[in-house]
Amino acid sequence: MSSSFENGALYMTLNTRGQPGTFHWGIFLPCSGAKGWYYHATNKSGGWKLEVKLTNNIRNSRTIVLAYKLGFVSSEAALDQTLRAITDFGPISKRTGETFSCRTWMKDSLATLHDKGIVTLPADIGKFYPPAFSKGYFTNKMVEDTLAKKAFDEATPLEPAIESGTGDLTIMDGTA
Repeated sequence: MSSSFENGALYMTLNTRGQPGTFHWGIFLPCSGAKGWYYHATNKSGGWKLEVKLTNNIRNSRTIVLAYKLGFVSSEAALDQTLRAITDFGPISKRTGETFSCRTWMKDSLATLHDKGIVTLPADIGKFYPPAFSKGYFTNKMVEDTLAKKAFDEATPLEPAIESGTGDLTIMDGTA
């Protein structure tokens, strides 16, 4: 585990949702330590859409449980342009056929970034989760043994401390 973010690295993030064992998934690109760009699909205002925000210190988030490093990006500008150009917000993923969720958006986005050579992923993200488990929630038993399972397994025991306000963000290197 690492205690700091690496500039130019791409991180998959898992945030608590207030329901134990479930997470909100996003993508974080640090530009100066814990300051960086956070990308995620949200349906807070009805209907899914991309939300992009510059965060001065992602460590200050009260909901982030885990940041899982996936690799380094070839171009931050290309990453931003590619993610902003993704307009497929469901109801079904055209790539996998799964019901749309923040996790589906993250998987589809990472696949697009990988296909364009913007980041080289350390595992087959197409196997993050089987399509049969496409609901907005999941449990440890539903997850395949993949990169996302490793992140899920690491985040699950950390979640109660984040929920209670006594925990801190954990940063892991998924490329090691």
